[in-house]
Amino acid sequence: MSKKTSTAVEAVVGSASKKLSTVVEEMNKISQVLTGLSGKSEDLSDEIAQKEARIKALDVEYTEKLRAHDVEFGLKVKESALKTAEEILALQNLVSVPKQELENLQKGFTDLQTSFDDRVKSEIGKATGIAKSQFEAEKRLLEAQFATKEAENKASIINLNAQVATLTTQATEWKKQLESEREASVKRAQAGSVGTINVGTPNGR
Repeated sequence: MSKKTSTAVEAVVGSASKKLSTVVEEMNKISQVLTGLSGKSEDLSDEIAQKEARIKALDVEYTEKLRAHDVEFGLKVKESALKTAEEILALQNLVSVPKQELENLQKGFTDLQTSFDDRVKSEIGKATGIAKSQFEAEKRLLEAQFATKEAENKASIINLNAQVATLTTQATEWKKQLESEREASVKRAQAGSVGTINVGTPNGR
């Protein structure tokens, strides 16, 4: 093999090596990006799990407070009704009352209690509706955020996979070119050596 041919082969090999090094660096960068995306996806899942746990805790807290409020309000209604009845008896200066008047008082008390019960149920219904609406809204928001992040991550992964595939294909083509150029260089070198021998033989004679 002549010195000129050897230099050409080395130049081809050096160029191919640089290209392969570049491909390796790009694939390493892509691998780091994929690792980062995986970590972000896990962080988002953890955040959603924490918020769902918080929502459940708030729901339990709300139920407990609502139960305590019902008990307290019921006691107050009973106390108010009893006080009203006592005040009526004191104002009338009566120990006992006529049957019809007693029935009227009982009816008035029943109407008052029914009115209070209806009002309590109404307020409870409003509070429950608001709490459920807030819970559903926050849940939908979290689900939408998760779906958006998941879609972005999938799109990024698909894009990076496509880049990896492209770089892999290029690397394969460069390897083939390198092998072809190397074989061609070897053949040229062999052909040059044969030509040198044929020319030199007559001079030796």
